[in-house]
Amino acid sequence: MVLLGVLAWLYAPVLTHLVGQWSHDPNYSHGFFVPAFSFFVIWSERDRLRKLPLEASWSGLLVLAFALIEPMRALGKKPDPARHPEAAEPVGV
Repeated sequence: MVLLGVLAWLYAPVLTHLVGQWSHDPNYSHGFFVPAFSFFVIWSERDRLRKLPLEASWSGLLVLAFALIEPMRALGKKPDPARHPEAAEPVGV
């Protein structure tokens, strides 16, 4: 339960941004359906998923490493002014 609370606290800004983007950008309005559809697929396949053996896999370390390194790499990049106009440098300063 504590882990869920920590995850919710860490991802709250991301989820807030996503919901705002889904609400205001028609290109991403389908974003509201993705969690519902994912839940539906997992729920409909729950019996088959329960029967799968739980096995460790070394390939999971690659996914974990990417998940840990990518956000740190992205922090060093400057935002693209075309996608984030608020990050553009002021002209004439």
